[in-house]
Amino acid sequence: MAKDASGNLWVYWGTGDKAEPIVVGAVTDRFFAVKDSTKSGSYQIGNLENITSSTYTDNATKRGWYMNLTGAGEKCLSEATVFAGIVYFTTYLPAGSGGDPCDQAGSAKLYALSFIEGAGSLTGNARSMTLGVGIPTAPVLSMNPYSRTPDLYVTVSGGAGTGATTMRANVNPPSIANRTNLIHWRDRRFQ
Repeated sequence: MAKDASGNLWVYWGTGDKAEPIVVGAVTDRFFAVKDSTKSGSYQIGNLENITSSTYTDNATKRGWYMNLTGAGEKCLSEATVFAGIVYFTTYLPAGSGGDPCDQAGSAKLYALSFIEGAGSLTGNARSMTLGVGIPTAPVLSMNPYSRTPDLYVTVSGGAGTGATTMRANVNPPSIANRTNLIHWRDRRFQ
């Protein structure tokens, strides 16, 4: 979740079947960005703009956007992360639908989109990049104390004989101007 300059709450999520990650079916999974400016009622997909091949222009008739995940069987299996105006999320593209799930490879991708317009925020304005083999975790951002810029990390499960690996993604997230307003929290469920 994030708030825009007008104070509207934006909620981000992707679709994908975590129970059957290697299935390549007829369903097209999507990533959604919904502007919850009314805080009541419900929205339909017609209230959102399809930005699969474009970007979003904020207007009174649409309440956000969605993007089709275009790879065969591509799906989101973890939560999105919003940092400094960019929403980061990972997807998994299965190699096939058969066999032992632990022997499947498949591809992990990282997406980086401007959190309101959905424009690509990677090198050359690209929206996504390939990370490696296996199912990726959610992206994690860490403020580097030596360079004062953030680093983005993702763990990829491996598969088909390769081991899991945690990597610093080859991206340069923007730094935040005011580092004194970082928010920390405690999960009260574990107290």
